[in-house]
Amino acid sequence: MLHGLRKKWNVNKAQFVRIIITFAVGGSSCGILGKKLMLQLPSMHPLLYAFSYLVVVTVLWPLCILVVSWCTGEFLFFKHYIGSILRRLY
Repeated sequence: MLHGLRKKWNVNKAQFVRIIITFAVGGSSCGILGKKLMLQLPSMHPLLYAFSYLVVVTVLWPLCILVVSWCTGEFLFFKHYIGSILRRLY
């Protein structure tokens, strides 16, 4: 599976490791930031909270990934990756 991703993305082993690390750190930081932002909101119904959390995380994820990718040196890869996701959505 991992070899298939590496081949699909056409990256070497070092780039692949940095990309996986970026996904892990960016996703985790997105969840942590999302939770902290949600704690700032007033108490709400659990379903509304879940929906709001999904919206917050959906907006935060690309930003967190781009910040972390800049730190890991894979900014161009993630810029194109997120761009392709956005093109598919719209």
